[in-house]
Amino acid sequence: MKRIETLIILIVFQGVFLTVLLRDSTLIFFGDYVLLSRIAVFLGLFSLALSILTIIFRRSYLALFFGCHQSSKRSFRFNGCFFNICSRCSGIYIGFFTSSLLFLIRPPLYLLTLMALPLIFDGLIQKYTSYESNNTRRFVSGLLFSSLFVVIFTYFYIGIITIYRLSSQ
Repeated sequence: MKRIETLIILIVFQGVFLTVLLRDSTLIFFGDYVLLSRIAVFLGLFSLALSILTIIFRRSYLALFFGCHQSSKRSFRFNGCFFNICSRCSGIYIGFFTSSLLFLIRPPLYLLTLMALPLIFDGLIQKYTSYESNNTRRFVSGLLFSSLFVVIFTYFYIGIITIYRLSSQ
């Protein structure tokens, strides 16, 4: 049953997302900060919808779609209960909304790449050494990484749309 639910949610997400992008096809070009801001809000709203579904159905849809490990020792706690996603993923999800504001000031791509480095370094150092990061560091590194995630995600879909348009001509 869980696979069918997941498939339905994924199809709805892909359909809505690609329909919005195809409808606003005049907005699609590299460096389009309006489009990036819209997609950041869309990802934030999608994450919020998955959070609501998680509460209603008591299944972790956020972890399922974004690959969170859900380790309780790496999650924030509220009123004695752990969040169902880790602190790094929490930072990424909240970062979707803050990224939409960041794109309004048109940051250069190299700045977004620099902002992603704390997540990369923290994750790699933690994986290959005995260093153990804390939840605040994980949250901040996820928050900083989210804007580059939006850029990568957007241009991945722009590539799909471009291939679709070329194949239909």
